[in-house]
Amino acid sequence: MRKKHWRQGITLIELLIVIAIIGIVAGIIVVALSGFRSRGRSAKAQAVLSSVIPSVLSCWGNGGQVRSPESGNNICSINGYGAWPIIGSDLQGGNYQYDSLPSEQHISGDKKSDWYFSMSSDDKNDNLTICCNSKMLGCGIIRPPKDCKISQTW
Repeated sequence: MRKKHWRQGITLIELLIVIAIIGIVAGIIVVALSGFRSRGRSAKAQAVLSSVIPSVLSCWGNGGQVRSPESGNNICSINGYGAWPIIGSDLQGGNYQYDSLPSEQHISGDKKSDWYFSMSSDDKNDNLTICCNSKMLGCGIIRPPKDCKISQTW
């Protein structure tokens, strides 16, 4: 009686099938995680901008004038209230920047009851706006073309 000879190892076809399955699973994971990165950037941008609100309100409460939200500038005309966050390096990948506002719409000492400021990412990245205004009494994420000045919900 002849003994059966069992083969040792794996064939090239089996190896290629395993590699293909790993590639498919990796592709699915990469696509699923890209949404998490975008949401993470927008949550960080919202947190960064929300941290400014107490300084803005304190500035007004002490008779100061709030300056326009440009990266690195002092928040208040009175020293000691901090600076607007520098958003370029902190939020890499989302390409956020402060929105430029017409001069009459900047938050200022004479518009305490109707203030707003925002930052946006470009269309190629997250395509959203982080909006902070007096109607929401905080910051929220809105999708363009909503107007930050009048937006009451996010």
